[in-house]
Amino acid sequence: MATKRQERYWKQLDRNIDKAIKNNFSDSFMSNAKWLRLMHNLVENIHLFNHIQFKKVQSKEVGILRFDETTMYGFDYWRNGIEGNNSLGGWIIWKEIEYLNFPKEFLDEKSKVHYQDLEKIKEVINSIGQFLLETDENSIKIIAYR
Repeated sequence: MATKRQERYWKQLDRNIDKAIKNNFSDSFMSNAKWLRLMHNLVENIHLFNHIQFKKVQSKEVGILRFDETTMYGFDYWRNGIEGNNSLGGWIIWKEIEYLNFPKEFLDEKSKVHYQDLEKIKEVINSIGQFLLETDENSIKIIAYR
């Protein structure tokens, strides 16, 4: 059971997210249900998704989602967001994600270069449903707002 203070916090956060969306975007391409289908499939195919970048609508900073084979629905992510499994820390509510980006090439913490197979990633994404994608030879980006 949430306290009144917690309820006020979540309501204010929701208002701030809605305001950022309204002030910066005219179109929305994702829903909680669509995010959840996407996350289920990302976790099921985690061996393909080695590096997932995200950007929140209220920030200029790009973070990294941290999923692995132990990631579970109801523990690490829920119907409305993700808990803590990201480089920016804290909760991420689905509607505050502006985009997800899957780069072909990325560096790990030790500056070692790694690669992701963009064709296989695109196949998984397309098998889930229709998404607004921006693609080139270096990355695939799922757009939530424009």
